[in-house]
Amino acid sequence: MTCAALCCPREKPPGLLARIGRFVRQAFERRQAINDIERLDDRALRDIGVERHDIAARIDAEMRLIDLRSRGTRP
Repeated sequence: MTCAALCCPREKPPGLLARIGRFVRQAFERRQAINDIERLDDRALRDIGVERHDIAARIDAEMRLIDLRSRGTRP
């Protein structure tokens, strides 16, 4: 066995229920974020550099970055 296998055992991957729970939580957070941004008026959206038709794509991109950072992966 290698030193890495002895010193740093891998964590057990999350089970099916944990993955489903994570998916549901992320879907809820995504919908909530989209709703929050959609409530802004056009001027506020311009101030933050977002166009109304682009809200979902921008939220998805931000959520991917957050997910990658939480896993310790660099984008």
